[in-house]
Amino acid sequence: MKRIWSGQPLSDKVGAIGPAPVQQGGPELLIGGFSPEAIKRISRWGNGFISAGSSDPDAARQGYSVAEQAWKDAGRPGKPRFVACYNYGLGPNAAEKAAQYIRHYDAFTGPMADRLASSVPSTTEAVKGTIQAFSNVGVDELILWPTIPDLNQVELLARIIA
Repeated sequence: MKRIWSGQPLSDKVGAIGPAPVQQGGPELLIGGFSPEAIKRISRWGNGFISAGSSDPDAARQGYSVAEQAWKDAGRPGKPRFVACYNYGLGPNAAEKAAQYIRHYDAFTGPMADRLASSVPSTTEAVKGTIQAFSNVGVDELILWPTIPDLNQVELLARIIA
């Protein structure tokens, strides 16, 4: 993809593919994963690390530490971006609705789905605490994913962070 985004021919038989990306060099590549080997790929191909929506702040920071070390070991200047993601749900019966969604979405994890379902912040205080906790571990960006399929979730979150 980086070759395509640079405007170079794809191969001897296939020329450049367009349109050109909006950003020189193409979009930012964020690499995530749970195993150290997966996370270390950032040193070769990525611009930053992205944690899973189920990674608590400490787990996200641990993954980022692996990414930072791989970045340094590869001799790359600066530091990788640190983007974290986390699920949330707000409003009436939010804990129940969010848990139902997570149990369905993460059903493939077996019993872990229940643990994940119970960790979704579902009150104003819990969401604020989650945002602060991710800030405390040094994320550059936090993406909050609503677990309740209602546009009102965005409005409720906006009131908290306003």
